[in-house]
Amino acid sequence: MYRSDVELQLMILEPHGLLDKYCVSTRDIYVNRYILRELPYKGWIVEKIAGIIMSSIREKERFQQLPCLKVLRSIVKDNYSPPLSVKTVSLLFQIYQHYIFCGKTDYEWCVSSLLRGRNLNQEEVEWLIDNWDKSEHLVNRLLRYPSYSFQISEWARQRYLNSELLERKSEVMACFIKDEFLELCKKESVESIVWAIYYANLAIQQKEQMLDYIAKLYDEPELIKVCLRLELAKPLKTILKSHHAQQV
Repeated sequence: MYRSDVELQLMILEPHGLLDKYCVSTRDIYVNRYILRELPYKGWIVEKIAGIIMSSIREKERFQQLPCLKVLRSIVKDNYSPPLSVKTVSLLFQIYQHYIFCGKTDYEWCVSSLLRGRNLNQEEVEWLIDNWDKSEHLVNRLLRYPSYSFQISEWARQRYLNSELLERKSEVMACFIKDEFLELCKKESVESIVWAIYYANLAIQQKEQMLDYIAKLYDEPELIKVCLRLELAKPLKTILKSHHAQQV
């Protein structure tokens, strides 16, 4: 066994210093990809690897692109705490922009996962909005944005008014339901409304209040299904009281 073999394994536990030694270029990322995938989720590690990849992209270097992207994905996927710095997210977004329209499904899904659950700056959100109709991946990022965004709310409201994205109506309404809940209740089906509440970026207490309001008016299977998913008992009790009080 060589010294490098031990150091590479140690790097998983103590990446400081060793990562600078064994991860300098995209070639290093490719050669050591199986080890690097095991690195812990730390902002400086993500920034370093994303920076190396983005540098090769800018310099138009030839490198094993998908394996390197998968290393980055392995480190950031489903990891959100602590949040990455604005600079690091910006690097991920630049990589996303470079590949999201490349026409290669595996690349597009890979880079899409880099931004899942991450807040973006205003210009980045505007870019998604300006290009939303070019890819389902951009629609996913907008409809599943991790926090309330006025820009996205207005974009979703316009899609709703234009009768666009009808197959995802509940997710679209979720983006602006907090401002137009009562109005939407008058126009849309109970099923569409309760799932819009489910997807919305709202405090669980606010979701409970909305579902309880609907429970006083309707006894619907989808309402029950959403309450169970959110683990909210109060609307179910309201259904019993409002619609089944006389039953034994």
